Amino acid sequence: LGIYFLLIWMRYSLEEQKINIEDKLIQFKILEELNKKQFDEISNCLEEIDLLLKVEDYFLIVEKNYNDLIKFISQNDDKLNKEQLAAFLNENYLRKLKIEVNRHILNYLSSTRTYIDHVARLLKKINLSEEFELKISNIYDENFSYRFYSRLRNYSQHKGIPLTYVSCEVINNDVSKMIYTYDINFLMNDYNSWSSVKEDLKKFEGRKLDCLVVSEKYHSNIKEINNFAYSINKKNVKKSIDFLKTILDKYKNVDRVTLVNELNDKTLKVKLISKEKINTINQLI
Repeated sequence: LGIYFLLIWMRYSLEEQKINIEDKLIQFKILEELNKKQFDEISNCLEEIDLLLKVEDYFLIVEKNYNDLIKFISQNDDKLNKEQLAAFLNENYLRKLKIEVNRHILNYLSSTRTYIDHVARLLKKINLSEEFELKISNIYDENFSYRFYSRLRNYSQHKGIPLTYVSCEVINNDVSKMIYTYDINFLMNDYNSWSSVKEDLKKFEGRKLDCLVVSEKYHSNIKEINNFAYSINKKNVKKSIDFLKTILDKYKNVDRVTLVNELNDKTLKVKLISKEKINTINQLI
């Protein structure tokens, strides 16, 4: 049936015990022996908390890539005179700009796709994936920017770089800012996998879409999805947090304890309960 423990790893203690794991001498103090039901309850609570932390990790990657994209698009706002403009807008430099902006776009699109796929997989473990997928479906139906960027990732993966047009806004012979846009005719040429988004794009034929505007609207959708992922899991996580906190509260001056089963070097399984982790989750929910 197995033997289950709550313990604290110790460096020095009169009550310490020792175990050899992979030729490393591990010192610990047993706080409490558990039955299987207690072990499973604690273990399940830890899994729910870790799931939410993984959702947050994936979203932070998305957020960082988005911020890098927006920072790059917005950085060239200094006004230039005619001589500076001639040097600035040469063919080689424009090519470098296109490469850099597409690098940020590809990173962002890839990370959002990874986020959506992995969060759906994680929520499936606790039977919440259907609600999550329904939310995404509704956002897809109601928002052109979300539909466009969802398909643009496929385009960039199977066809080519998505953004090909860089221009500048000139006022009184000064460049006020660089503008990065999607050339709709270029994107629709010789590519037939836009699915239903093709009808959307036909409305923009002969026009260009501002990357900054589309990106901001799309990211607003991603944040809405992320907030929804938190909200549908909040009730379960709150119960888990309260339960684990009662465990830590039993042991004064202990910030973290470790849940293990089988104190031997072959089957040791370790899960950490810490005040730091609980505080992090409380900030998220």
